[in-house]
Amino acid sequence: MPIPNYSDAALAEQHTAVAQCLFEDDSASPWRDWEYGVRSQRDWSIHRDEIEAELTRREIPFMPIVW
Repeated sequence: MPIPNYSDAALAEQHTAVAQCLFEDDSASPWRDWEYGVRSQRDWSIHRDEIEAELTRREIPFMPIVW
């Protein structure tokens, strides 16, 4: 489903999920592979940017995800 079609709640949930995946990858033991590969796969940053652009367009407050 295209991001502009998400409800406000679903959009916020997607944003939270991206932040959680980044947190889990960063918290992973250095002796195991990343679970999600958030920092290593460019798709994640594109998805984050699209979600944050839509949140901004809708004037929904959010904490930007930085990596």
